[in-house]
Amino acid sequence: MSIREMLRAEGGALHAQVDAAFGRYALHSRSDYTAFLQAHAQALFGLEALLERSGIERLLPDWAERRRTQALGADLQCLQVAAPQPEVFERTLDEGECWGVAYVLEGSRLGSRLLDRHVGESPDEGVREARAYLGHVPPKGAWPAFLERLDHAGGDAALHPAMLAGQRLAFTIFLAAGRRYAPGTAPLP
Repeated sequence: MSIREMLRAEGGALHAQVDAAFGRYALHSRSDYTAFLQAHAQALFGLEALLERSGIERLLPDWAERRRTQALGADLQCLQVAAPQPEVFERTLDEGECWGVAYVLEGSRLGSRLLDRHVGESPDEGVREARAYLGHVPPKGAWPAFLERLDHAGGDAALHPAMLAGQRLAFTIFLAAGRRYAPGTAPLP
């Protein structure tokens, strides 16, 4: 079984929970879209910072072009809402964990394209203008290049447990944020 198949199989249930949590947001609505962006910011800002402290640039030299913290911050600013406190991590990740977290973040970009089209149909002009995060364009060929590097790293079976742990970490952080900001609930401090 390839590392991709392993990640997909092991992360499937958590991925489905994350999709279900964020599927409750009506992205054409300003309040739900704002909550969606705040939830993503709480997770993404902390995870990207953690990857950077852990040396992700060694694994993905084009990381600076892949990161989406600034795009998401710009959307929150456009909607005139404060960025939430990001998830804070007291430790760094090892190489395998970096790959697992990066797999979740890079994969989420694929789903963002579909969401971007939906948000672009919002009757709210402010919502339609705040789409830098969902519409973020990575370097050309970023996904295939990422998968090639992931497969290469996944050739070392000793990294597999850490890759799976990194993936679980990222999905768990997004799931918690998605539930915290869910429509009809007040965000917890």
